[in-house]
Amino acid sequence: RKLKTLTEDVFYLPEIDRASVESLFTPGVSYVEAAPGGFVGGTVVPEGFSPDPETFARIRKNIRHSSKAMGLTSEDLRSALVSARVRTDSDVDYRAFAKTLGQEIRRKHQDARTDVHIIGYPMLRGAMAEGWIRWLALTAWLLAAALLLIHHTTRSFRTTARIAAESGAVVLWQLGL
Repeated sequence: RKLKTLTEDVFYLPEIDRASVESLFTPGVSYVEAAPGGFVGGTVVPEGFSPDPETFARIRKNIRHSSKAMGLTSEDLRSALVSARVRTDSDVDYRAFAKTLGQEIRRKHQDARTDVHIIGYPMLRGAMAEGWIRWLALTAWLLAAALLLIHHTTRSFRTTARIAAESGAVVLWQLGL
């Protein structure tokens, strides 16, 4: 049931391309097997799913007959994947989207028995944006500390400003600007 609700929650995120969502519960994940009378197939998780041992045995059998479902589960069938692509037709705020995934989706579905790992480009972009903001804050703090130390040593605002301007010019020159 958790995988089904996780799939639905990912499906309804506004930044997600709904046609790209894949998990064991999506209709595009099907199996085909050879039977005495021809080929038999269907969705990996049958309609009217109920969490009983017979249904789980059938799902395990269906997964083994589906190449797509094998790519969405681990070899021991203890882990499953929900895959989705970000919409390309909209301007996505990756920092906010990564925070949504990390806080709302993970918090709702992770517990003592279930680990939720969110990976991919949106999480990378969100982490990069967050890291960039922290880097800017650290740089500003270090610059302020350096200016305070220079002023404390020289006891002159004019000399401190001159040293800061010259140092800034050197940095810009080294960056090629």
